Amino acid sequence: HTPEWPSRKMQAWSLNRLREITGLAARKVPFYGELFARIGFKPERLSDFDYWRRLPILDKDTVRTAGGRLHAQDSHKLGAVRCTTSGSTGTAMQFLLDREVNMASFALFWRVWNECPTWRIGRRQASLSGYARGEWEYQRLTRILALSSFHLTRENTRVFHDLINGYKPAFLRGYPSALYLFAKFLEEERLRLPFPVVFTGAES
Repeated sequence: HTPEWPSRKMQAWSLNRLREITGLAARKVPFYGELFARIGFKPERLSDFDYWRRLPILDKDTVRTAGGRLHAQDSHKLGAVRCTTSGSTGTAMQFLLDREVNMASFALFWRVWNECPTWRIGRRQASLSGYARGEWEYQRLTRILALSSFHLTRENTRVFHDLINGYKPAFLRGYPSALYLFAKFLEEERLRLPFPVVFTGAES
């Protein structure tokens, strides 16, 4: 195990990385070059988090409006892949992720799931989240039973229960609100689904 860094060292490393990232953004991403010039933000002056907070929060409307101006000019060299959000807030959104960020995100999820003592890579899992291509789908490569939170109703509770019960996943994960509602429906229908662990995410 890598020893934990003291807070001061972690802050210094974080600020250095933020300077590097914003410097790249200023040079290679048209949207950020224009934004930084407009608000007087200089990446090389980023020496504390108060200066960092001068940057406005990037919201979905801005991402949709900016479009290709948010893409790095050399994105094609970075192995960029197009990603789409689930649309759980009402409207799906497309954006690019470079290959390294995509791999790091994937590794982070699998590291967290590995905290479950009954699970390892390749074991089955069930997900109750923003799957939007139907009521459910078995994803063979990742061995995920994807259940759609959009189709979670009391009438569908037994269908979801039977799918999970038949699949026998090592753990269940999903949106906290969807899992809570599913648990309420199961209770009302007098159905049980015992799990050693449940992972939640995507909501505060």
